Amino acid sequence: MNAVLRLGFAAVVMILLESAAGTAQGALTVRVATPPFDSGAQAFFATDKGFFKRAGLQVDLTVLGSSAIAPAIASGTVDIAQSTIATLASAREHGQPFVVFAPSTIFSVKVPSTAGIVVGKNFSMRTGRDFNGKTVAVSQLQGIAQVTVENWIDKTGGDSTTVKFIEIPPAAMTAALESGRVDAIETVEPFLDEAIRAGQHNLTSGYEAVANEFAIGAWYCTSSYASSHPEVLRRYAQAMAESARWANRNPREASEILAKWTKQQLSATIPPSLYGERLTPALIQPLIDVSAKYRTLKATFPAQEMIAPGMSGK
Repeated sequence: MNAVLRLGFAAVVMILLESAAGTAQGALTVRVATPPFDSGAQAFFATDKGFFKRAGLQVDLTVLGSSAIAPAIASGTVDIAQSTIATLASAREHGQPFVVFAPSTIFSVKVPSTAGIVVGKNFSMRTGRDFNGKTVAVSQLQGIAQVTVENWIDKTGGDSTTVKFIEIPPAAMTAALESGRVDAIETVEPFLDEAIRAGQHNLTSGYEAVANEFAIGAWYCTSSYASSHPEVLRRYAQAMAESARWANRNPREASEILAKWTKQQLSATIPPSLYGERLTPALIQPLIDVSAKYRTLKATFPAQEMIAPGMSGK
């Protein structure tokens, strides 16, 4: 082969290699759904701050109500979504093939919580014993709110079996408490801030009775999607970790982005949410255990069983 042919052949090889490398590093398309709350706000941050683009993802992001997300995942119209660990553990028990692969919001006793058990203005109810025989409103029966309230009541001297729980939308809770329809509410921001500004009393988050730190929610998909799209999950988890690190260090700008996407006016007094930077079984296990304790699950199970293969941190 003469020198000209050798150079021509080498050029063709280089072009092919560069093309293959470009394809490998090219943007992967993924359809994502998240609720209009802080729990799924990492997707908003990743979109606005370019973390998805940096991870090589082209994301079609849809904001959906919580009740619409799981059916969208199950039907295949959405690839990835966000939900609470308690809800996903219950779905698993009912045969839904969901797996988690990145954390969303987490609770830590080191920072103020964005959830609270709220009582009336005179706040004569102070410990779990004061809740005996009372009515408590939660946003979803048998969800994270109910099991954490039940757990807190029992751990602070009360008997949760005597408490009546009713389901009320968060936006209607302050009025329900003011009217005397319920004796207490479990709510989250920005509705917690609304209740406090109305003169009601935030007694406790109740979460500290579960563990000092645990995952409240996670990003998930079906097991079949996880097995056929491992690179999408890896890149998405990378973007979520970068979003978490950024949001935890830039709470004011994060709040502004959340307000823009959810079209909510957020008070400056609302504490920032805390986002997990890596997923571990130890973060997930506390909510599984407390859900089993209060019969949302038939039995507890190892958290690792909920995690997509290869996606667990150390």
